[in-house]
Amino acid sequence: MTLPRPLVPPQKLFDCYNLNSCLRILYERWSPILTFIIMKLRTFLSFLAVSGGLLARHGAARAAAPFVALEDARVALDKSSMLVVDIREPSEHATGVAKGAVLMPIDQISKRIGELPAPNTKPFLVICNTQNRSSRIVEQLQSMGYTNASYVKGGMSQWAQRGWPLVKPSNCYPKASC
Repeated sequence: MTLPRPLVPPQKLFDCYNLNSCLRILYERWSPILTFIIMKLRTFLSFLAVSGGLLARHGAARAAAPFVALEDARVALDKSSMLVVDIREPSEHATGVAKGAVLMPIDQISKRIGELPAPNTKPFLVICNTQNRSSRIVEQLQSMGYTNASYVKGGMSQWAQRGWPLVKPSNCYPKASC
């Protein structure tokens, strides 16, 4: 069995009489290699910075979840032309809901997903209090193939601010206080 050849010849190792001479020998031997490694590392890091910036721009440029105006949602409810799903919590439903909206608290969506129109079929709307939760839910539904889902811009808080009619929820949940 042959031993691998040492990186530093044995006679050079023993030419170190003190720390300075040893450091000088190491610098002479390793400086070109370290310089090469540092240059490659800088190139790699700058590539990551550029590609990370591209990814961030790509993420920002992706299409936001589709939405409809609050007025259009009201017309859809009035005409019963489109399913509107209210994903607020039962305590929020107790303050009043839009007549005709299906109440499906956000934590029940995965259990009740069969109640939604099938992906790429009849369009439906998702509404919450301020559009924050509904826009995220629509993004998740879109990633699952529900390209027929849109959120209502403004949410129920704007609905109430406009003085539009609210009704007491018709179906309460076991945990609800309505």
